[in-house]
Amino acid sequence: MVEDKKYEENDSELVDEELVVEDEENVTEETEENTVEEAEVDETNEASSSDEAEELKMALIRLQADFNNYRNRVNKEKAQMIRFATESLIEKLLPVLDNFDRAIESCVDNPSIAEGFSLIRADLMKTLEAQGLEEIASDGAKFDPNLHNAVVMEDYDGESGIITETFQKGYKLGDRVIRASMVKVSK
Repeated sequence: MVEDKKYEENDSELVDEELVVEDEENVTEETEENTVEEAEVDETNEASSSDEAEELKMALIRLQADFNNYRNRVNKEKAQMIRFATESLIEKLLPVLDNFDRAIESCVDNPSIAEGFSLIRADLMKTLEAQGLEEIASDGAKFDPNLHNAVVMEDYDGESGIITETFQKGYKLGDRVIRASMVKVSK
């Protein structure tokens, strides 16, 4: 029996050694599996970080484009408001120009007063021209319904469609007519 015990003891040692070897193999396999899983997680994290960085980059580009569009729209609206305010003021000053023309015509017998009115009108017109105002050519010009308003038609020996007399001067602001000329046109 002593031998049996020895054998049993030896047997248990063998079993223990086998368990240790199996445990070491399991630990090695688990470590390798964990390392592979960690590498996959790292790759996934890198891929998601790369995707996230790309999404943020695209969001920034869209945001910059939206801001540029907003800035352009605001600048365009501001320019339109300035143009509208300028046009409104000039339209209110056109009767003043007409009154200067009438005053100059009525002072035919007093040239010094007519000259004074002419100088004042010229200064006012110079200021308005700096803002883009142009007088529409009328006397002797070909009638253009976009620029002229025919209030009288008369028989004329010369070419038809020619403006023979201007009743009220017309003006353009840039390329926009703000007041058409009132004219007499030959038939």
